[in-house]
Amino acid sequence: MVPISCLMTTFVLLIAQASEGPGADFRNTGLCDLKAIVITAPTFEKRYQALEEYCRRAPQQDSISTLAAALGDQNPQVRGLAARMLGKIGPAASSAVPALLSKLRDDANRTRWISNHFAMERAVRFDAAEALGLIGKTRYPTIPALARLSTDDSDPEVRVSAALAILRIESKNDAAWKVLIAALNDDERGTGGPLAAAEALEQLGPLAKAAFSELVDKAKHSDEYVRIAAVSAMAAVGRREAIKPLCESLRDEETNVRETALVALGNLGAFAATAVPDIIMALTQDGPYTEQVREAAAKALGQIGPAASAAIPHLEALAMGEEESQLRKIAGKSLQQIRPRNHAP
Repeated sequence: MVPISCLMTTFVLLIAQASEGPGADFRNTGLCDLKAIVITAPTFEKRYQALEEYCRRAPQQDSISTLAAALGDQNPQVRGLAARMLGKIGPAASSAVPALLSKLRDDANRTRWISNHFAMERAVRFDAAEALGLIGKTRYPTIPALARLSTDDSDPEVRVSAALAILRIESKNDAAWKVLIAALNDDERGTGGPLAAAEALEQLGPLAKAAFSELVDKAKHSDEYVRIAAVSAMAAVGRREAIKPLCESLRDEETNVRETALVALGNLGAFAATAVPDIIMALTQDGPYTEQVREAAAKALGQIGPAASAAIPHLEALAMGEEESQLRKIAGKSLQQIRPRNHAP
């Protein structure tokens, strides 16, 4: 229930902010007024932004109850946001589980912005399933509802989200693992299933070791974005075992795949020492669209550290180049990471 004092000021606030458009700034709005706007604002943009700001500043328990209520908003953008924010809160949001379970039947989609110019649709029930997994095991029976969603839903991304949620709660649930592997290998209905499954396996990390060989196969998929997702997941799942297939991905025809492989190798640090010759090869590439690859290679060598000493001459040549560039800066920093600390420049 919104206090009467809050409602009295809400109409004034809405009139004042009506011309501000989607980018309205609520940073100076009081919590009481924000909560009222979340409930009464006539446009979903205002409710969405007020909900974000309210939960950023309000005590956690107040945020949880407000988010649970926002799951009933008439607009799927707001419902999806509420579910995602409850997931970010995690186990402390267990009181919202019944409301989230009801959203597993939500048949609406929200807009998911991939970039400033590209958007895709994602089901609200995807967000609800993900939140239930992040909240984890509670006194509520979440597994049966998630299991039904993982096998019966028509959307492959939703099935994957439900399976991932189950595995966050019960890591040895064989049925959920089968759903993920089936989605990873489902090439007949587009790339949604393989992409979502690879991303889910990356989140599970070493727990998904049994799926590593499947990810290696997907790193050779015909679709660039599936290869990117698989390459990123390989490093999280296989760690040292991923080094050889990651080096193979450094020869991919697409720069984005090569860059992803370099980032993954860099994140492995000194464990990726055997990849140094391949990374040097990427560092010395020349041609259109290779600047981002060379930058990623220079950074990865620095992350590997002293074990990448063979790259010093190449990095020195870049660091001493006449042209000021991001690559030159990265090369200089990587040299500091590779050389002994007492090395005189």
